[in-house]
Order: sequence, then C-alpha cells, then structure tokens
Amino acid sequence: AEILAERPPTRREATRGLGERLRALADRARDAAHELRGVCTRLYPSELSHLGLVAALQDLARRVSRDELLLVQFSSPTFPEELRLPEAHEQTLYRAAREAIDNACRHAGATVAHVELGLEGSEVVLTVRDDGRGFAVPAWPGALLRQGHLGLATMRERVERLGGTLLVASAPGAG
Repeated sequence: AEILAERPPTRREATRGLGERLRALADRARDAAHELRGVCTRLYPSELSHLGLVAALQDLARRVSRDELLLVQFSSPTFPEELRLPEAHEQTLYRAAREAIDNACRHAGATVAHVELGLEGSEVVLTVRDDGRGFAVPAWPGALLRQGHLGLATMRERVERLGGTLLVASAPGAG
C-alpha cells in the first residue's frame, strides 16, 4: 500500500472519470451561455430595436406575467405605437421599466404592477405602480446607494444623463 501511495498514478488511473468531468463542464458551459443570452435579451430585447418601445414593453409585461408571481398590466394610451425615440432613450426607458418591475417582484412582494407609457407634449412619461409593501424614499438621492438601492440609483443616473427626471414616490405599506 505504501508503494502505491508513493508512485505517480498510471495514465489509466489519471484519466479515469475524465470524460465524465468533461461532459459535466460542457453542460455547465452550455447552461452559462443560455443564462447569459437570457440576461442580454432582458436588457436589450430584439423587439426594442426592431419593433419599438411599445412592443418591447408589451412583451416585457407578457413575459413577467407568465414567468413570475406578478401580473403586469401595460398601457400606452397617449404614446403612438409607431413613434420611435433615439436608441439611448428607448433603452433607458425600457431598462427603467425592467428595473421597476424587478423591484416589484423581488423586493416589494407585489402581486400587480401597472406600467404606463405616455406622451405629454414633448415629454415622454413612464409610470410604474405596484401594490407592494413600499419603502421610505430617502430625501437625498445619493442616499439610495447607501441604503442598498443600487438599481434605483443606476436608473436615476441613466435618466438624468439623458436630461430626464426620475421621481420615486413610495412609503412603507404604500407600494
């Protein structure tokens, strides 16, 4: 037994189980690639670039309602479906809606969210409301980061970079 412990393993011993380990690694790589495609699709859906913001938000509402425990109702009564905004604006609005819906799902315990896209004069207004537990909104926007609201802080930064305003209205128990 001591002699076997001291000698290097034979090629057969060293490669035993190698095929199984390679198959497991290949499976993990395939799963990671699938997950990455899903993340990319959620951030930059093809509907957004091909069909526009209204279609992308409609699809987002359908997918979340199907896949999560949250009913998302989307409407765009004053936003023409064929209206196209600059790409950066559409992406920012889509990602803001996505973040707000994710927050309603993961943190607020909401069961229903309402997403409305509107055009008021020359301003685009995106409103997301939910029936979740709500939270105390800090008076100072920089406090969002300190309180762990990274998604909201990032959303605010992106909107302001394009000259917009992000208004977060909530209170504990008020969604």
